This record gives sequence, C-alpha cells and structure tokens, in this order.
Amino acid sequence: VELKYTIKQRRGDLELLESLYQYYYELREAEAWLGEQE
Repeated sequence: VELKYTIKQRRGDLELLESLYQYYYELREAEAWLGEQE
C-alpha cells in the first residue's frame, strides 16, 4: 500500500513539473514575441 501511494505521488509530482515547465516555456515564448513587437 505504501509503495503504491509513493508511485502515485511521484506521478503527481511529475505531472506538476510538466505543467510548470509548459507554463514557463509559454511565458518565454510570449516574452520573445512581445520583444519582437517593439
């Protein structure tokens, strides 16, 4: 039971990291785009 919980929690952490990375990437893209507009 403990092992299952750890794996589940681990997967949740990975999904969180992935969404944070995606957000950061889109933020960088938006900044680059805004920089080009000036």
